[in-house]
Amino acid sequence: MKLQKRKILIFTYYWPPSGGSGVQRWLYFSKFLKDFGWHPIIITVKKSKASYSIFDNSLESYIKDIIVHRTDTLEPLKFYSNLVSGNSTEGIQKGEVVKKNIFHRLAAFIRGNFYIPDARKGWVRYALKKGREIIKKEDIKFVVTTGPPHSSHLIGLKLKKEFSIKWIADFRDPWTSMFYLKEMYRTKFAQVIDENFEKNVLKRADKIITTIGDSFHNELIKKSNISQKKLSAIPNGYDSQIINNVSQKFNSTFHIVYSGLLTNNHSFKPFFLILKDLKLLYPKLKIKVSLAGQVSDDIDLFIRENTGNILYINKGYLPHYESVNLIKNANLLLNFTYNSESNDKMIPGKVLEYIATGIPILSIGNTNNYLSKFLLKGTCAKTFSENDLKEMKSFIGKVIGAYIKKKPLKNSFSNIENFSRKALTKKLSNLILKK
Repeated sequence: MKLQKRKILIFTYYWPPSGGSGVQRWLYFSKFLKDFGWHPIIITVKKSKASYSIFDNSLESYIKDIIVHRTDTLEPLKFYSNLVSGNSTEGIQKGEVVKKNIFHRLAAFIRGNFYIPDARKGWVRYALKKGREIIKKEDIKFVVTTGPPHSSHLIGLKLKKEFSIKWIADFRDPWTSMFYLKEMYRTKFAQVIDENFEKNVLKRADKIITTIGDSFHNELIKKSNISQKKLSAIPNGYDSQIINNVSQKFNSTFHIVYSGLLTNNHSFKPFFLILKDLKLLYPKLKIKVSLAGQVSDDIDLFIRENTGNILYINKGYLPHYESVNLIKNANLLLNFTYNSESNDKMIPGKVLEYIATGIPILSIGNTNNYLSKFLLKGTCAKTFSENDLKEMKSFIGKVIGAYIKKKPLKNSFSNIENFSRKALTKKLSNLILKK
């Protein structure tokens, strides 16, 4: 006799056709939870009403057999978008607050002080109504909320008060300590309100999941006086099936690849400033640089002005499979950390995919944060500070030298299989059931 699966209700604003690492996290968890005795039910926002900055329709094929309920929303972010870009349908780029003129600064102030916790809070009441309906109808005992947007956690807070459920709150990024909040001219009043929201969520949730632990967990404990036992770290992971299905070919051109969002808050400039030097050091070597993701026009112009006769291709946002194909056929992978005090609390979703390919990784930014220490576990991966130009050139030279000899360096990490999406979902399943 077939065992009946445990039902789990997942609230996530970001869901296909939205693209990006935030979407993929719970898309994969939902996909593999079924293998561990779960029946996931998704509540998300209607496609026509959502404020998505990027789209990836290919992701919908990953989760065809998952039940999805889409609700209405009120989107004040569309007003903010209108102020910033003059187009209410244009998504706001993540990780950056535009402040080019008085209208941008006004929009930042409004976003930071009137949309608390965030500009997606208009979804809460609609998702809450649908959640109550499904909990009663399906006798749901387990609920997940994931943020950003952290307003999603207010749904869990309400449901926890009303129903006998086990609530898991997933923090993909920091909440009140997120670096770009400082750029929104937040008043003390707005800050206190937001901090109280965060504190209540941390105290009332049964389990708190984060992408990284260590200092971030210590910060959350200090904020809310919760037990360490309530906190667990589960990174984003990589899809071993997709990685293994992509074949690797030898490139006649030395191919350098960056994948993901790129903003002015990232430490990318030092690398592009040394590119011309690399060309002088290796005049006969064909070098190509590819960017795949959201890149603003001013950054794109800066790169073009500093690549000289090196081939530069801005591919824009790519569907997930195409992105994996690009990074697996690179000769060197780039990562740029955020220029912020809080960047030690963040790990890019793409980094584990980078690692799974075995391609050498050059990272620029804070050399003492969680990510830097993690990358040091690899045989050919390292983080450099923005001023370590000589050391960067030396590292790249080592990678190029091996490439020229047709003996490319392999970037090996021990126990990388523990970071596959399926292995991490097993960890999640055990965590949810743990008392």
